[in-house]
Amino acid sequence: MVPLLIGMGCTAPKAEDAVVRVPLEVGATVLGVTRGEPDRPVPGTSNEAPTVAVDTSGGVWVAWTARWEDDEVIWLQDSQGLTREIAVAKLASNPRIAAGPDGSVWLTWVMGDEGRHVYLQRVDLRDTERQRISHDPWNAHPALVVGEDGPHLVWETASRTIVYFHEHTIGLGGLDVLRRRPDIALLPDGPIVAWDELQWTRGRVDPDYDLVVWRPGEKNEPQVLRRPGIQAAPDLLAQPDGSLLIACHDSESTGGIVKWLRLFRWDAGEWSSWEDPQASLEHTGENQGAEFPSIARTRDGGLVAVTRGAHGHQVHLLSASGASAPLDLTRSVWGARGWRQDVIVAGDTAYIARRARKENLVEVLKLPAVSGLPPFSPVEDLVDEGAPLPSKVPGVVFGDVHMHSALSDGTGPPDEILARAWARGLDFAVLTDHDTIVGSQLSPSDHDEIRVVTDWFDHLAGFTTLHGYEWTTPPTWREGSGHRNVYFSGADPTLHSAALGAPDTAALNAALAEEQAFTAPHHSSWTGTDWANFDPSIQRQFEIVSVHGLSEMPGDQVIGARWHEGGSYASDGLAAGLVFGFLGGSDGHGLRWHHGIGRVEDPWATGLTGARCSDPCGRGALWAEMYARRTWATSGARIVAELRIGEVGPGEETVADGEVSLTWTGTATLVRDGAVLGEFADGHVDRAPKGAHSYYIRIERDGHYAWTSPIFVEVR
Repeated sequence: MVPLLIGMGCTAPKAEDAVVRVPLEVGATVLGVTRGEPDRPVPGTSNEAPTVAVDTSGGVWVAWTARWEDDEVIWLQDSQGLTREIAVAKLASNPRIAAGPDGSVWLTWVMGDEGRHVYLQRVDLRDTERQRISHDPWNAHPALVVGEDGPHLVWETASRTIVYFHEHTIGLGGLDVLRRRPDIALLPDGPIVAWDELQWTRGRVDPDYDLVVWRPGEKNEPQVLRRPGIQAAPDLLAQPDGSLLIACHDSESTGGIVKWLRLFRWDAGEWSSWEDPQASLEHTGENQGAEFPSIARTRDGGLVAVTRGAHGHQVHLLSASGASAPLDLTRSVWGARGWRQDVIVAGDTAYIARRARKENLVEVLKLPAVSGLPPFSPVEDLVDEGAPLPSKVPGVVFGDVHMHSALSDGTGPPDEILARAWARGLDFAVLTDHDTIVGSQLSPSDHDEIRVVTDWFDHLAGFTTLHGYEWTTPPTWREGSGHRNVYFSGADPTLHSAALGAPDTAALNAALAEEQAFTAPHHSSWTGTDWANFDPSIQRQFEIVSVHGLSEMPGDQVIGARWHEGGSYASDGLAAGLVFGFLGGSDGHGLRWHHGIGRVEDPWATGLTGARCSDPCGRGALWAEMYARRTWATSGARIVAELRIGEVGPGEETVADGEVSLTWTGTATLVRDGAVLGEFADGHVDRAPKGAHSYYIRIERDGHYAWTSPIFVEVR
């Protein structure tokens, strides 16, 4: 493994020892697997989260959620191919479907106009009534299994409680832990539930998520398997011998950041594990990782798993001889895809429900003989206590203001992204998933999920979160307005989408004028920005550095950039007399080397924002500092940068008579009106012509850089 590097000037590894996905085209046979023509239940980019079941007569049932104007709809396609609406509400999502041994088919989902409740309905019979079975006001991610005695469910709540239901509910909760993504299976002696749970330990590259198993019952204690890194998103499969298989995504086996399929077996309290040797290979390109697995048993006793790569889906055949190369179902690469896929096997056929680049699909794969399980080895608790956090400067905070999850075009669930920032010892963070990106829109339920998760992490001591998102239009050279992040001061943000209601900069500015919010364009050297519609009351900031490089000024820069012709650098705006501050953010998507364009392997170590904010620095105080432009940007290190003109600091405005006396500590590059004046030590006196000017400094520390927000001076 190449170590995770935090330095500068590193070169991405070559791909000789990288994971290789084998394309599986429609009509082709690869490794004995034949891919048929997929079923498209209802084409369209507004459809998400498909789930599939096969009844006892071999009929295939599919359910999914879709956006319809201002509402969301749960749809069902029955075994005859007929589609019908099951439910409609402002929020309607997380459908899961399952068939019972008696021929019944059941569907669960969450919905509500205010709040999100769990519903259950038998759908193989017409005119059956749905049943609301949750009591908490906010619920998510129900899982469903149907036995001889009917349906069993499990789900999570906003109060971090895991709730099991069969005829009545049993809850396991507590505000001191974060329990997420439960699943359920039926063993011969009754139901069993598993979920992932965040451990509150800092000083790690990745947050620490562990698997938990629970036999529902008032007196039964959950059993936690402690391992380093991330073991999350469990999918359960009961074995004929009474043991339980748990498929999850795992970062311990990959060495960090990227996650890969891993299997655990739980047998009467004893744990064992199987790791795919491919996990430890290099992860390169755009489609990295194998997340959010779904597994099914083949008729020969082997396993088939489907996982989500960063920008596609792949199939794994798991047998007594190990794992096949992943079979790639992806027809095109970059683009948002859902985080839930589903696989079920009937005879020699696997049915896979997945959200492809622009539509839901049900893949139909003919399987070869796949027999036996991969070799498992005993595994015990191994606790990673973390490393000491960097020392803090009193009154100074650092955070990442630009990050993505699997809800748009990143990897990992929203809570993992914020948990990583917290685990690394940052003081604040903002999750900024795209409102729309390459064929997918952030749904109302997705936006609501991010809202709740953001507020969860804002309650942690010494950690602050803001609500935000990335407003996304085509680049300026394709008649668009580029990309810009939106940051809100409050706890109830409105998603003004480029696809719905705010198609250009002027429309976005008008919408945000009614709220306490501001914007910051980013990677403008690549996708451009809209200086013509600059509004100083809305565009308060400019993201100058990220994983995409530096958007400071054209030509040779201290850090490279994804470059294009055009006047979209920070220097162009400052030269035009525009007033804005500087932010730094990683724009991390969870890809090592950011698929080959990054300057370091760790995509989350490529940009930070610094600010002065008294402890505790709450949401209101942090947002006010950012809105006032009293910030500085760094290339990923925690560098304190300070510039003064008298008592006036970065982001502020002042006047000067003839001479402008600037002070700072150490050696720095001084920039006036977007052009370099030179390198000076401990300050400089500039004799600028009359008129409006901007000044900032760029400093270097051990191969990293920092940029103060400009000070704006009227020279008289």
